[in-house]
Amino acid sequence: MELSRTQSLIPAGTSGPIAMSHLALMCSVALAATAWGWVLIAGPQDHQIESFLIILGVFGAGCVLFIASRMRSGHFRFFDLPTFITIMAFVEFGLAPLGCFLAGVKLDDSFHGDYEAFIHALVLVVLGMIAFWIGAYRAAQRTPARAKSAAVPVTFAASPPIDRPVLWAVSLYCAAFVVKAYFLQKLGFGYGASEQVYFKHLAAMQVANVVFQLGTYALVILAIERSFHPFSLERRMLFWLVFVPECLWGLLSGMKGTLLQNFLLVAIVSSLSERKLKKNWLIAAFLGLVVIYPFSIRYRELVRSRSHEGMDFGRAAQLSTMAFDEAAQEDSTAAGWLGSGATATLSRLNLLQSFALVISLGPRAPLLKGDERWWMLPIYPFVPRFLWPTKPILDKTRRFSVALGYGDQTSTAITYPGDLFFEYGLPGLLLGMALFGLFAQWLTKHFAVQGSKPSLFVYASIFVTVFFVTELDAFNLWCTLIRYTVLLSLVAWAVYRRPSQLRPNRT
Repeated sequence: MELSRTQSLIPAGTSGPIAMSHLALMCSVALAATAWGWVLIAGPQDHQIESFLIILGVFGAGCVLFIASRMRSGHFRFFDLPTFITIMAFVEFGLAPLGCFLAGVKLDDSFHGDYEAFIHALVLVVLGMIAFWIGAYRAAQRTPARAKSAAVPVTFAASPPIDRPVLWAVSLYCAAFVVKAYFLQKLGFGYGASEQVYFKHLAAMQVANVVFQLGTYALVILAIERSFHPFSLERRMLFWLVFVPECLWGLLSGMKGTLLQNFLLVAIVSSLSERKLKKNWLIAAFLGLVVIYPFSIRYRELVRSRSHEGMDFGRAAQLSTMAFDEAAQEDSTAAGWLGSGATATLSRLNLLQSFALVISLGPRAPLLKGDERWWMLPIYPFVPRFLWPTKPILDKTRRFSVALGYGDQTSTAITYPGDLFFEYGLPGLLLGMALFGLFAQWLTKHFAVQGSKPSLFVYASIFVTVFFVTELDAFNLWCTLIRYTVLLSLVAWAVYRRPSQLRPNRT
């Protein structure tokens, strides 16, 4: 009798007194602590590396405490923005730099092998993340939590009727496909061809980028329909008919993020709608980055070196084949290919180097100054360039490349915390990160927990935006977040409003 009473106290969804998520966290912490201790003891005997590892341990402990607090409060989900940003910050500002150090990945020449700037940058990142966690915690306390929705209303009919969202998705994707095909032929997809081409046709490319995003929105809508109606053959077929071409467009663009965001979007939608982390899609996104890197580097080089020859689908396919052959010749084995991709991925994820470069600019710092001002923030995202000819160009990442001596044909991540510290010092870093935490938690509470199609559409689309904009400067980040929050809310209203709202009430 006592045994049955005890068993009844165990929460549903656990296999014992400890929830599986808590057990997984504790096991991960134990493994991480063991690895950290081993590297600290058996790794390079260097004072700077040891100092870096100690600070990294403090950073990791803070991340664990924050995630554990969300588990205890019952608000833990991998794709909650505060949780995901915390994990990514630890990877990009902690684990990836450590991997670069241990793997011997070449750092920027300006450091001359000195890691002191990295230690300084990591301390600032830890302080900024503490402010971020405080902001997220305060938002969770102050914002009234909306009731969690019940399980997602899955339609078990073999073939539910095609509704308005599906028709919207098809229309949006057709529009995006036509514009992408036009810009592929005219400008080689613009940003894939070169930064110079992009900024030469800036006004047209900015409008085009908005239309390009319609294809992403169509994919999100169909991913939602696929999750909500798993037995609908039509929806599943339409999903794959959009997913595969979007991946191909990502390859043709020369932008790895444009390709891999498709996997991330499906992972977010399916995980939140089905209340279960879909690890396969997430793993596919990470492994895809490693596998595609050697090809992507050579493809972009070929596109930029031959942009004068024009571009179409046939030309893009030819350059893709040449890029694959060149990559295969240099990395002749599968192990060599994966090793090259892993090294490039580590270097790409290492945002701590960008932060360290920002605070080490010295006399080159004035090169980062632009014409954007914070009073422009309410209007900048919504006034098109043809109505505002003197609208400042948000190309701080490009200016950063110039300041570093990399030239103006590429962009270098300046990072949101790095730009905050560069412009406003430690007070600006703390305030900016706290506001980012507030906003991330607000988005999570108002969209992620609803369980409805419109809220899931807005949240998944903004999630990908947040995932990539953390590499931008502060002004560009907030402009992007404001623009897409408003734009996506309008798109969700248009796509998901009920038919009765379209007709006036004559009763």
